Amino acid sequence: MAECISRICIIAEPKASHRERYGCETDRSRNQAMRFIRADTNSYDLDYPTIEIPKEWNSQRLYIRVTLVTVPTEQVPVTCIHPYPIDTPELNVIKDVETNTLFFPVSEQELNNGQKSFRIILRKLAQYELRNYGPLYLLNKNTRDIQRTNDSYDARKLMDVYQLGRSQLLFSIAELVNDTLLPVIYDATSVFSKIMTAIRKTATTNDDESFARCVPQKGNWLGGDEILMFIPKLDKKKICQVCFEYSTINKTNHIPVEFVDSKTIAFRSPPCPIQAIENQRIKVTIVVIQNSEEIARVNFLYESCNKCSNCNSDFMFESFDDSSIDESDSPLNMSSNRMDVSMYNYVDQWWSKISIIGSKLVTMRNVTKQQISPDNTKLWSIPSHLTNPTPTYETLLYHVSSPLAFITFNRPKKLNTISPLMPSELQHSITRANHDDSVKIIILRGNGTSFCAGFDFSDDLATLPSNLRNSMENWNPGVDMMLTTSKLTSPVARFMSIWYSPKPVIAQIHGYCVGGGSDMALCADIIIAADDAIIGTPYSRIWGAYLTGMWIHRLGLTKCKELALSGEALTGKKAAEINLINKSVPFNELEAEVLKTGEKLAQIPVTQLATMKLMVNQVYENQGLHTTQLLGCILDGSMRHTPEAMQFVTTATRFGVQQAVKERDSPFQDYSQAEEKHRPNINHKFSYQQGEVKSKL
Repeated sequence: MAECISRICIIAEPKASHRERYGCETDRSRNQAMRFIRADTNSYDLDYPTIEIPKEWNSQRLYIRVTLVTVPTEQVPVTCIHPYPIDTPELNVIKDVETNTLFFPVSEQELNNGQKSFRIILRKLAQYELRNYGPLYLLNKNTRDIQRTNDSYDARKLMDVYQLGRSQLLFSIAELVNDTLLPVIYDATSVFSKIMTAIRKTATTNDDESFARCVPQKGNWLGGDEILMFIPKLDKKKICQVCFEYSTINKTNHIPVEFVDSKTIAFRSPPCPIQAIENQRIKVTIVVIQNSEEIARVNFLYESCNKCSNCNSDFMFESFDDSSIDESDSPLNMSSNRMDVSMYNYVDQWWSKISIIGSKLVTMRNVTKQQISPDNTKLWSIPSHLTNPTPTYETLLYHVSSPLAFITFNRPKKLNTISPLMPSELQHSITRANHDDSVKIIILRGNGTSFCAGFDFSDDLATLPSNLRNSMENWNPGVDMMLTTSKLTSPVARFMSIWYSPKPVIAQIHGYCVGGGSDMALCADIIIAADDAIIGTPYSRIWGAYLTGMWIHRLGLTKCKELALSGEALTGKKAAEINLINKSVPFNELEAEVLKTGEKLAQIPVTQLATMKLMVNQVYENQGLHTTQLLGCILDGSMRHTPEAMQFVTTATRFGVQQAVKERDSPFQDYSQAEEKHRPNINHKFSYQQGEVKSKL
């Protein structure tokens, strides 16, 4: 095959200009849309960059190599690997992070058609990620370019010297040969795309209504949806009026409004006065007025169903179709770096009074007396989609088979790692079970191959809230302390709903139960694990500290010190031997053992169970459990911002989380770096469906 040297032909070039986007702007966990590099106008009417595959190439192991490279200039007359990472949601793509290369497999159908299109996401690195980057790597060489800046720490100079705002895609044919890890690249087939130049749109005030945006854009017919609205022409010093116009019945409804910041207001949707028909939708207009002048007009959609706006929203601005995303930009995104939002913005999408899907602009507004009356003491700490009587959870399954309630973490592809929404949904489901008179015992378990593998580090830490991954110069220790120690905003407070539940909670542990997952699981009253489960706190080595303090209070001084200092991974069997958990059993007996224990305890009156649990809990609380948690949360923030911790973050964002974890755990040969025989059996997994008590093994 190597003798075939026909060059690739690009039949749909990438657009000459594109808008640079940071990781937070394409974060799927925040319901942000994937923003792909789009194709320029072409005769084939193709949406994405596309090449023509030479007919001579017909191997079944054919790949197309795509690398992002810099553009040579007089100052830098060489081609280098571009530092801005590229990625794709497509399956079976081989990713070489070190060379910023994607190897796309060519299917038989694509070979027959002679064309291959590419959906590529380009992420701009923040300046803190570019610091210490040094000279870029030369293309097709495992060496760096010469030093071209006086200060290697100056990210701005690096961007200017290499003109990182300009880039090209390099396409080459590659082939897997003799089971090599990476396909062999045939350089003779390589071709460079046209130069892509990055642009940064800026928000401008304009009379056009497209410059005003609200989230969500649709809500329940009965009203009550929290709406956040960004208006460039808004003047915070002037009185603002908001009204809903129902043109079909010639009626206007004025509603109260509150300022979130200088360009953003918040309000609730009123009930729709038009008679609802099943599954009906009706479009109304939201009008904003200041000084008798209309400053914004946007559409809002009422739906006559039981779903809340957040459950229905797939994307922040429904009017943007995928084909126009690169041309159209959200003013909320444009202005996010200059809005004078309150300090609670540091929470990002984590636990907040308002959690708007998409923008995740968070604020803690004043709570009225009516909202905290004796009959309604719940603060706005639970996302709005959980306020329905029977909510649909996004991260877990909830099922009652009297007298047992089953809470099943349901992110199996992510090893049930803790996403921003999970702690709130956990707390809500625990509360729900405690309000159900038919429930006596709560069972906490996980779908897939693991119970919970800690906090979600996927997408190179992009899923974490900004206060957990900010650079040192942007870190505000006061805000971090306030958010992580507050019962209104801290994930630890959600984990502790397990501890405070009057009804006993049994944790069923299998696979990985590490990091934050172990902090959460150890809050349970009874913990039963599979023998080959792995329990531990790898954050003991870098980037963290004990959060709930349960490791400390469950172990004696000697063993606790050993594990706290080493972060050693324990098997379920070992954890039972040192009394960290109650017992371990072979995996194929785990589910039956948990059910047996739950049914046995359910024979006891629930008030008796609650009383005995309270007696035990208060002893440990009096021994300083809360103080330990308070200190742990504060120290966790500090340990996330040491020089070593920041290097961990830099490695994760530059080379991928797997590389950072490898460097952390390889010296100890445990967790994911352990030999296969010392890792959980990948065939040991549960497959629970909604409403099922037992798994289909």
